[in-house]
Amino acid sequence: MAKMKTIFSYYKKQEPSIDVAQEIELVPQSNAQDIPQLIEPISDPIPQADSRAQVPQVDSSTQLNSGVGDFVKGDPGLRPQIQNCPVDKQNEIRMAYMKLGPYQPKKDVYPSSGPNRHRRRFQSHWFNAFSWLEYSPSKDAAFCFPCFLFRKKPKGKSGSNTFTEKGFRSWRKVNNGKECAFLSHMGKDSNSAHNFAAQCYDNLKSGKYDIEQVMEKVSDEDIIKNRLRLKTSIDAAKWLAFQSCPFRGNDEGPNSMNQGNFLEMMKLPASYNAKVKAVVRQNPEFQNLPTIAALCRKLAESGRSKDYHLVDRLIRLILTLPVSTATTERAFSAMKLVKTRLRNKMEDEYLRDCLLTYIEKEMALEFTVDTIIDDFNVKKRRRVELQ
Repeated sequence: MAKMKTIFSYYKKQEPSIDVAQEIELVPQSNAQDIPQLIEPISDPIPQADSRAQVPQVDSSTQLNSGVGDFVKGDPGLRPQIQNCPVDKQNEIRMAYMKLGPYQPKKDVYPSSGPNRHRRRFQSHWFNAFSWLEYSPSKDAAFCFPCFLFRKKPKGKSGSNTFTEKGFRSWRKVNNGKECAFLSHMGKDSNSAHNFAAQCYDNLKSGKYDIEQVMEKVSDEDIIKNRLRLKTSIDAAKWLAFQSCPFRGNDEGPNSMNQGNFLEMMKLPASYNAKVKAVVRQNPEFQNLPTIAALCRKLAESGRSKDYHLVDRLIRLILTLPVSTATTERAFSAMKLVKTRLRNKMEDEYLRDCLLTYIEKEMALEFTVDTIIDDFNVKKRRRVELQ
């Protein structure tokens, strides 16, 4: 019995649309009848990007240090892994990649792959949905930018290096709803490998978790005060500059009736705004201080050391520097007297004890002979009785 024909048997299924005009240009006129054979396998070279393609260019001469540009590649399929680069250059390489951003070449047509009946290709609108996504023209594969920068050591699991080394090419798994390959790579847990790498990327890019920021914590109230103080100074400077007025005065001392246009202009908003007055208030008690020690003492008494903690730390270092330098010089002078040319075979422990006794003579004189004998007897059991 003959098989009944359906309506679909009268129509031939159309192959996925590609840029046929480009195919015709690649085929000579004498072989024009062979165009269907070239379209079917679609093993053509990668189509060139159009004029709207936005591809970050990498120039090794623009890198921070010589040698870093040898490890920085735009195409993620050609990049060396950061953990395989020299340890002393990994941070510089990572920062160079962050300045370039993810490699996202936008084209009208990407190479297709897969079975002949269901050919699929990369789509440029995926860049808008997944900002971390990268595309490699050399491998025709997708990569993850944060995972490449901050991924941990490979665990040896299957697929753990798909978005970092091998590249992802199963395009049919992208438009698969909740089972989307890109969503699966991101993970549902905030502690997933991708989310951990993305958090490291955001922290390094924002700079909030730098060592200087963590060690020198500043409250939001201090930031608001600092901005208000600077804003008041900028407004006064702009007004004087626009009016071609001088900034400084003949006498800017605390007892002067006219301290100059800039200082007098700063007093104007402070006279009717309590917040401005609190941040730009004058401090005559800090003027005409005789010594640095007096300045350090006044900062501690007024509580201004918290506002100018770096200045306070610098002053303390300056005050303690002569003492530390004198102690070091005295120790070297004592060493010349203790360890002479005839006593050059002294061990470090014995030399340290001799120097400590010689330098701290005043403290050593406070220990009596009886206390030394008692301490010597307590160390361990002696052959003779001392107590």
